[in-house]
Amino acid sequence: MMDRLPAELIDRIAQELTLPDMYHLASTNRLWYQHCLPRMYASPPLINNERRHDLFFKHTSHRTQQYIRHLRVDSSLITNEQLGQLIGCTGLATLDLSYCKHISPDSLNKVLTSCMTSIQRICLVDGKLAQSSLALLGHASRYFKLRSLDLSNTMICPCGSIDTPHHLDSMIITGASSALHELDLSYCSWVDDTTLSNITLGLPLLKFLRLRFCHQLSDLAIKGMVQHLKQISAVDVAHIPGIDDPVHARALLALNPLLEEISFTHQFKPTSLSRR
Repeated sequence: MMDRLPAELIDRIAQELTLPDMYHLASTNRLWYQHCLPRMYASPPLINNERRHDLFFKHTSHRTQQYIRHLRVDSSLITNEQLGQLIGCTGLATLDLSYCKHISPDSLNKVLTSCMTSIQRICLVDGKLAQSSLALLGHASRYFKLRSLDLSNTMICPCGSIDTPHHLDSMIITGASSALHELDLSYCSWVDDTTLSNITLGLPLLKFLRLRFCHQLSDLAIKGMVQHLKQISAVDVAHIPGIDDPVHARALLALNPLLEEISFTHQFKPTSLSRR
């Protein structure tokens, strides 16, 4: 009887099910299995559950990986070998590999290459990035769908020290505009004025830019960025010398009519100013 239900009704029923219910229903017959499979694997719950994590990587296959849309891994559990297994994730929309300092460039690049044409948002917070990985991120934002990138508190390798400047030359190519809308470089001590200049020239569609604690930036570079990024809507320049009171924040707002909000530090306290 259940096999004769319209596909639309089956889909509606699947929308109302919890994940455990879906697992049970999928085991009843082939029809329900086919309808539940994409939902079962769309966003694997791998955080804070070692048993579930191990089971997933024990049984994962290219066939099931194609249904994964949102992937967030547990940094304390994921290994390079496991990440390298995920080359079947060709439909990923979001990828969160935050706090995975131990992940090798080869393992990361395999996943980035696999999801290159579909990925829309990537979080690599507190990670170590190679030039080859930056090049892949740039390619995804120029030619495909990558619109949001979080590189906060990352280290670019190789580097002489934690604050050795890096200008994202591998990711941003002059004359080849990126469609990236959101970029977070907070706590990246390698960001300097040249980095910001490259961002201004190579990422013309940026709407949200976070530069919190990027202490090598000058107020002149920030002003130039605000003037030239025609789509910019919000900027976070908290804890940056030179942008430390409402007067400076209002001056930035006056430079670009599309800029709606500035986050900055005033008297050691984070605050924000919005356009009225």
